[in-house]
Amino acid sequence: MRHEPNLYDSHMHSSLCKHARGPRSAYAERAEQKGLRGITFT
Repeated sequence: MRHEPNLYDSHMHSSLCKHARGPRSAYAERAEQKGLRGITFT
């Protein structure tokens, strides 16, 4: 049985906190492209 890691980014900023730019959907798309299982906006 092959074990796949559950990779998450648990500290992402967005334009709402003024520490990043772009729509949150773009961050979600990129995370999915990189194989992340989830992201958390802080």
